[in-house]
Amino acid sequence: MMASMQLSAPLAITPFYAMPRPNAPIVLFRGRVDLADETTAERHRGGIVLKWLPSPAVSVWARGAVSDLALNVIMEPDSVAIVPRTPDDHVPAQSKTARGGSRSARTSFETGRKLLGYECGDSAAQLSHALLHIANFRRLHGRVVTWPDGSAAPGRMVFESGPWRIVMDEVQDADAAVKELNGSGGFALTHTARVEQLSGGTFTVPALAELVEAFTFFCWLCTEARCGPVLPVGFDDQGHAVWSRWNPTVTESFPSARTWLDCAHSGEAEVLFPLFMDRFAHPYWRQVLRHAIAYLIDAGRPSPVNRAIIMAQVLLEAVSYSWLVEERKLRSHDDFEGHRTGRPEHPRDAPGHECAGGNSGQARRPGNDTEQQGEPRRRSASPGDQAERDRAPPPSGAGIGLRSHDRGVAARRVVLRAGRASPLRLHWPVPKPPDRRRGSRRCGARALSDEEKGPR
Repeated sequence: MMASMQLSAPLAITPFYAMPRPNAPIVLFRGRVDLADETTAERHRGGIVLKWLPSPAVSVWARGAVSDLALNVIMEPDSVAIVPRTPDDHVPAQSKTARGGSRSARTSFETGRKLLGYECGDSAAQLSHALLHIANFRRLHGRVVTWPDGSAAPGRMVFESGPWRIVMDEVQDADAAVKELNGSGGFALTHTARVEQLSGGTFTVPALAELVEAFTFFCWLCTEARCGPVLPVGFDDQGHAVWSRWNPTVTESFPSARTWLDCAHSGEAEVLFPLFMDRFAHPYWRQVLRHAIAYLIDAGRPSPVNRAIIMAQVLLEAVSYSWLVEERKLRSHDDFEGHRTGRPEHPRDAPGHECAGGNSGQARRPGNDTEQQGEPRRRSASPGDQAERDRAPPPSGAGIGLRSHDRGVAARRVVLRAGRASPLRLHWPVPKPPDRRRGSRRCGARALSDEEKGPR
């Protein structure tokens, strides 16, 4: 049975860059590097490498014979540029060996610095497909794929939205890598994704960059951690690698906590993907999703737990406002905000104000039935009535729901509107201060009875 399944299963995607073990650096380029200032230039041996620890970063290094320019690049790094001589029409294959040590320590130098947003190859080329190397993505049970050595694993997922198709496979020996990451943390390329158009046509590098951005946030949403595609590589119609971007996105150590996405039901992520892409294409919802996913990640990390609770509250309020006020128009801004400068005592008398759910949160007391017969409602309350209302329990649904009641202290919350935070207020009941009378049990005296205490 397994043999027949392996014969019918497709081959897994072969990655362009591979890692022999977690946290191992990836040598992207080995060749010549130029040192240049305003007047002179020198060529030395060097390369470009992606290092994972303590956080992913791409850096360029150079070494060679000592010279005045070489001393300046060490003593005054801002005055000398380090320019790698990468090809202009293709992407070099991954180097199998890392850089070696200096051959003559007395007469040679070695230096390096970080690279940001470096591109290799032809950025104007037409791409037939592209490969994305996914870092620290969780293992999900999907379709079965095989490798050339005959092994098989259920690790394929297919995401389709609009003109795009993304086929994502586990890398070979992903099980061993994930086990090591669960034990010690760190980074590894766990999946490889192939990007292509459903029509089979070509696409440009800017179009791929826009898709990679959206897919990155989708990976964050699925794992509730900052992970996703790094080192994209574009191929022409002949299958040659003609473009690559060596700039890893924000990636965190491998997440070990469980998320909303069950690893045995990867189909839920495939169903969610086109809906996510449809929202992400809208400028307003793109800002909402970017912030909401960041809140979701922080809310899932109870360190400390108080911050996680606040982030979860901010997430609920942000998405609720965006859906109910901006999208569906089921609530007005003032109604949702709950009058951040103080709501009126009787909200039903406010012109144009409608209470959510048909209940203002204040129960009618006996003796006010005359208000329904046309008599004006009282605008002020006596101190006794106000104290009675303060002691009354908060209405159901108040607090973290869509409304706030008029008792308690305000806590700041954030609601996203067109990418900008808006301060709103959220109310909770204030506990009454303890009774500090001299007849308390803490002072060793007899406690006063209810009759002796008198009316409050």
